Amino acid sequence: MTEMNDFVVLENGRKADIALYGAVIDVAQDRIMQLDKGVPFTSKQLLGKCFWSGLERGEQSLAGMCLLDAVRKGLLPLLSEHLWSHEYPKKFRIQ
Repeated sequence: MTEMNDFVVLENGRKADIALYGAVIDVAQDRIMQLDKGVPFTSKQLLGKCFWSGLERGEQSLAGMCLLDAVRKGLLPLLSEHLWSHEYPKKFRIQ
């Protein structure tokens, strides 16, 4: 049986496996140094092809939600949400 500690409850109420949540944060932190500041990136672009292609479609969507959640909670202080004319996909900008 899965323990409640194995999940992170996102701000939208969805649950994400803590391993995926942590992996998203780790990959984002590593990739931030390789990308241009001030340019808007989707979750897919920010997390990179290698990481993204290793996820199933549903996991890709959840990874994007994890990234947004981590940014809004201040866990990735070098990233901010980039507001643009469409709600999805969410975009992020390196400060």
